[in-house]
Amino acid sequence: CGWKQEVFEDLKEQVHRFLTSREVGVAYKTENIVYVPISGFDGVNLLDNKCDQLKAWYNGPTLVQALDNLPELQRDEPSSSLRIPIGDVAKTSSSTLLSGKVECGMLKVGQKVILMPAKQECTVKGVQSRDISVRSVKTGSYCDLVQLPIESHFASIGHVLCDVSCPIPLVSSFKAQILVFDPDLPLTKGMQLMLHMYTNVELVLIEKINGLLNKKTGGLEPKRPK
Repeated sequence: CGWKQEVFEDLKEQVHRFLTSREVGVAYKTENIVYVPISGFDGVNLLDNKCDQLKAWYNGPTLVQALDNLPELQRDEPSSSLRIPIGDVAKTSSSTLLSGKVECGMLKVGQKVILMPAKQECTVKGVQSRDISVRSVKTGSYCDLVQLPIESHFASIGHVLCDVSCPIPLVSSFKAQILVFDPDLPLTKGMQLMLHMYTNVELVLIEKINGLLNKKTGGLEPKRPK
């Protein structure tokens, strides 16, 4: 298209109708939508705009500038218990280094924590987020490094770092609602499945199918599953 403005405006209009339509259940507010012409293949208008054809009619933000201009989320002080699923483990001469996303709660340097299911209690010696040493991190933050004075064999990918006062429960079975998308085989009692939960992957077994839920009402169907 040679970076023609009319092509951009036509595509923008089509996308805008979809994003603001209540009929498709989206309905974003117009003031919250920003349209940025880019080329990921050529790298145009990602970090800077050096394309003369585009600069002739577009003087808006680059993709990076548009992302930087997004309003910062105002998060309340976390009231839930700390949960950090471990995504990676490393070892130093005196400590074990963990990384992972804070799914809920808050982590602080000096905080008493417990690593589950190993049940190893310790005190956080250091926290690094986005390559910067910090004193605390909240829900949604990613910890590049959490320094713990424990042996590395107690920590594995999929383990969960918790506050020592409220460790995550350990169970061998649980009830779940399963949303199925075009399965090759029907779900049946005794079927084995792979459960992917945060950073953990486990082989699980369907012990019982209690019923089928109506997608529209959310209620339990009167007929028993086959």
